Amino acid sequence: MPPTYTVQITFDYAKNLPVADLASLSSDPYILASVEVPDVEALTCRTPTIQQTRDPTWNCTWFIAGVPEQGFKLKMVVYDEDAGSKPKLSPDRLGKAVARFGPEQMKEGFESLETEYVMKKRKGDLHPYILTYLSALRPGQKLVRHNRVVVSMRVLRKDEDVQELRLYTLGPNRYSRHFSPLLGSVVNKPSEKDSNASGEQTDGKGVKLSATTFIANKLQLTGPVPRELRHRYVGYKPFISWMFDDSGIAGRILNYGLHKQYHMLYACNPNTVWGTVDDSGANSSKAATPQGEENKEIKEGPVLRDATPEAAEALARQFLDMTAWGEGGKLFTYVITLDGEWRFTETGPEFCIDLLSKHSMHANLAKEIAYSGEFFVRKYQEGKKVEANGDASTEQQPNGHASSSAAAAADAPQTQDDEDSHGSRNPKDYELVIDNDSGTYRPKKELLPVLHDWLSDQRRLGGLGNVCTMDGFDENLQKMKEERKKEKLEMTKKAGKKGNQGRMALARSGSSMSSGQVRADSVSSEEVDEALRELENEEAKTKEEGQKEQSKD
Repeated sequence: MPPTYTVQITFDYAKNLPVADLASLSSDPYILASVEVPDVEALTCRTPTIQQTRDPTWNCTWFIAGVPEQGFKLKMVVYDEDAGSKPKLSPDRLGKAVARFGPEQMKEGFESLETEYVMKKRKGDLHPYILTYLSALRPGQKLVRHNRVVVSMRVLRKDEDVQELRLYTLGPNRYSRHFSPLLGSVVNKPSEKDSNASGEQTDGKGVKLSATTFIANKLQLTGPVPRELRHRYVGYKPFISWMFDDSGIAGRILNYGLHKQYHMLYACNPNTVWGTVDDSGANSSKAATPQGEENKEIKEGPVLRDATPEAAEALARQFLDMTAWGEGGKLFTYVITLDGEWRFTETGPEFCIDLLSKHSMHANLAKEIAYSGEFFVRKYQEGKKVEANGDASTEQQPNGHASSSAAAAADAPQTQDDEDSHGSRNPKDYELVIDNDSGTYRPKKELLPVLHDWLSDQRRLGGLGNVCTMDGFDENLQKMKEERKKEKLEMTKKAGKKGNQGRMALARSGSSMSSGQVRADSVSSEEVDEALRELENEEAKTKEEGQKEQSKD
């Protein structure tokens, strides 16, 4: 097997970007980058969005392993973020730059620091460049061109135990939290802390969130994802294949609806929280390093995460923060991409979101993903002996593959002895229960042990007390989920909320957004069903008219 290398790419800054907003004479730029190697699946990386600037500084680092000795091509497309209430499916392209690294650069220790790459205008949209020329007509303004993206690259080391040619992300463990525009009035207003809301839950402006705030989460896990964890969508009905292929009228409707929901839930705006997990905890900041400040990340050497207890605890703590430490009976829907990005949102009808297909939406209609299903977090009771369904007593072990009976008993109401640790913020006191309950991709239950071993590794969630993987059809798991739904309902009632509170939140919050506008911002399954019925009726009428014409002939 030919040698491969681990490289570090840092997106330093850009300068003289086009104007995308005439009012502020600036843009909200971010980079969508891809690393491409012949005959290998490309990797992508998105930087945070820097608000209202033509000269953004990102200092965003990306560690990639598996880069072959012949080199790679780095494509960087700069976009303008649409932070409105209706995010665009295709944001404005400000330009594109390409960097190529060949065999002569793929040597251990090679580095290219803060190299400028020209952004090609013809690869950008016309609209921003028109605004750039118009802005130059304003008093005191002048036309500034020569758009540049500045990037650093270093070859860190030669990979060991190479078994296949494959690119994958090693780190860092970046995360982002996105607050749905549909519930923006809830997100942007301070609220009383609910009985089932964590006191640490805040948006990007530091405002405490109510329990009804809909949050979409992304967390990059350390690669590589095991090769066995690869699942393609299951076309159990014709419209599923149409939807993924974007073919036919029905397929285009579904494809558009799901892409729209993905961009709506994972929209980036000033409230979005960006961060990177380090050994000392979560380094969460939306603000970029001021331009001109020295880029210490790449100049002081690599900061690759080692498999240390401190690193594992830091990542586990960030994950628990994103899941409210298991409080309030929360249940989450998730997708893990082929490159190890974990995307998840809370599941529940009270969030004013009616998703067409939850897992295909989270995957943004990717035809293949690593794994998908549902999960929840609960307090971990190590070594507790249990009996269920007549089975012999079983004892849970830290980060072991627990039996369904053990898992069910551990979810039983806590006794007085357990209450002492109820408010614990030690990640070892918590357990992740994760399954394969996904109709779109239908992950194989035989691969649950592989998922368990990968997640419970010290490089990922080994800092938790336990990771328990279960089959989505397990009866005990279903009972646990029902118990959590009941717990959430009871806590919601205690907080003075009704089952439809989330749907009414916008109207009661003083927002000018009407219920009709809320419906316009989403594409519900009922609307798609109605559209499909109309299509079927039209086809039936056309067929009937054709038969009548044939009978006349």
